[in-house]
Amino acid sequence: MRIRADRMYLHNETLGGLCDRLDPRQFLRVHRSHAVRLDCVRGLVPQMHEGFLLRLANGVEILSGRSYRGAIRDAFGLPALRCDAAGS
Repeated sequence: MRIRADRMYLHNETLGGLCDRLDPRQFLRVHRSHAVRLDCVRGLVPQMHEGFLLRLANGVEILSGRSYRGAIRDAFGLPALRCDAAGS
């Protein structure tokens, strides 16, 4: 796995394993390939596929996975949509 911080790091662990060890109040998995530090998110743009485009402080933009939309809404205090409550 590659970790982007002040430079690129290589880490021999799955993203899921790393996320299990990170503080969930500071980090959020937003895609099967991406986790973000919450205080680095500068913007959320809803997408047609019911995910989000996350704009980070360093200018990077990440598309979230649809299955992470509820966790993203919870983390940023956004209201759930009817389809989220039904689990679709």
